[in-house]
Amino acid sequence: NVVVGTVTNIQNHPNADKIRIVDVDIGKNNLQIICGAWNFNTNDKVAVAVPGASISKDFKIETRDIRGVTSNGMICSPNELDLWSESEGILILDESFINGTPLESTYNSKDTIYEISITPNRGDSMSHMGLAREISTKHNKKLNGLPIFRSTNKLPLIKVNNGKNSGCTSYFGLEIENITIEDSPLEIRFMLSNVGVRPINNFVDFTNYILFDIGQPLHAFDRDKLNGSISVRKAKNAETLVTLDGEKRNLTINDIVIVDNDIPIALAGVMGGLDTQITKNTANVLIESAHFDNVSILKTSRKLNLISEASIRFERGVDPLLQEKSLVLFKKYLSSTNDTFKFNNISGSRDKQKSLKNLTFDPIFYLSTIGVEISPKDTIHILKKLGFDCIKHTNNTFIVSVPPWRYDIEREIDLVEELVRHKDYEELPSTVKYGINHSIGQEWHYIDKISNDLVNMGYFECYNLSFSSLHDSKIFTPDRNPVTVSNPLDESQKYLRTSSIPNLIKNIITND
Repeated sequence: NVVVGTVTNIQNHPNADKIRIVDVDIGKNNLQIICGAWNFNTNDKVAVAVPGASISKDFKIETRDIRGVTSNGMICSPNELDLWSESEGILILDESFINGTPLESTYNSKDTIYEISITPNRGDSMSHMGLAREISTKHNKKLNGLPIFRSTNKLPLIKVNNGKNSGCTSYFGLEIENITIEDSPLEIRFMLSNVGVRPINNFVDFTNYILFDIGQPLHAFDRDKLNGSISVRKAKNAETLVTLDGEKRNLTINDIVIVDNDIPIALAGVMGGLDTQITKNTANVLIESAHFDNVSILKTSRKLNLISEASIRFERGVDPLLQEKSLVLFKKYLSSTNDTFKFNNISGSRDKQKSLKNLTFDPIFYLSTIGVEISPKDTIHILKKLGFDCIKHTNNTFIVSVPPWRYDIEREIDLVEELVRHKDYEELPSTVKYGINHSIGQEWHYIDKISNDLVNMGYFECYNLSFSSLHDSKIFTPDRNPVTVSNPLDESQKYLRTSSIPNLIKNIITND
């Protein structure tokens, strides 16, 4: 009982200053509703919960008297509809929606969501395209390709390049003119909210959508706030930049910055600058797509405690050849929502690419490691579906070229892992027939027996990480100075633990 409606009239409430009387057309009839939100105007499309509806957490909507005026329903915010956690204003819908249409039919409200844990070495799988590549290989399905770049006659106004020895191997920009900053389509906002991203506006939302879609972070600059050529360089010691969160950041030579006429405007791969951010008044934008050194981004984000979806992907490795393709995809998605935007040609530069890493794969090594054989046909099929070039060589061995997005593939054993992952585990014997047999030491048997005996007596065995926060360390061991971890995952794991008590208490809290 939540439907699309159009606001036809708004008037002040005679007995209250902070609420208004709103007339809404929901197709079959008009409703008078009292509303406390002020972020909408006449003719806006809104989501209306009619009397009898049940919204967030079984809140029942009924006809009510509010300060002497009857309210026949409720105009809803995204938070009240369990869409995303924005409660400051009501949900504005697409103008194309028909009044009276059930809200859930205006977007794909029913979906299957998988929560997948990605190991730190598999940055290529932190996107829907990366996972689709794995699934298409496993199930022998065709993987959809990305759109092809087609040039236009519109030349860019701003030159962009990746600089020299900057820690940036490629930097490309897409200029878009005569834009309107507005809400993204409801479908896009809903999908972003389902992966934990709060919708903001069409340009920010589509940069986030591309990030989750194919794994390439993008950033939007207000082009009218740029003064010259855009490039990339290492920061200078004592140089400063005010980032989007309003914080003044002190930079060092280990940081990478985007510069406009050599003045820093963004912290590469981590956060944009406040002075060039887009606003509701922005008319022209420059969309950045780049590839940065993963170690530099990791050090900067950890030093400043600015860990974002973009920085995590740069840290784990972004495809160095994906930058132009991501801008073409951004153009495709954005232009489908508004055909008045004007797109200039993509411009930029890239360092000369290193030759692909070649490894030798021997099926005999696979047999000695896994215990079963793998056919040449399966070897070629699996590796090529995953993006590897695989050529049969002499003596039944293969020369395998590693795709640029697979930073984790270093040795022949890594190829074995790729192949066995995409074979059915049911095919593997329960006992390994080949390979080295490692005997289990007597000490392990003693420890295992003690552990089992204690568990049988009612004790609980706990395995906890060796890291803790400074706060936890000081509670039980205030006299000790904990050892700092050089590359902590976050503030809660910044020190080596000085006591097992804090973790044990957390175990009790979690399992109580």
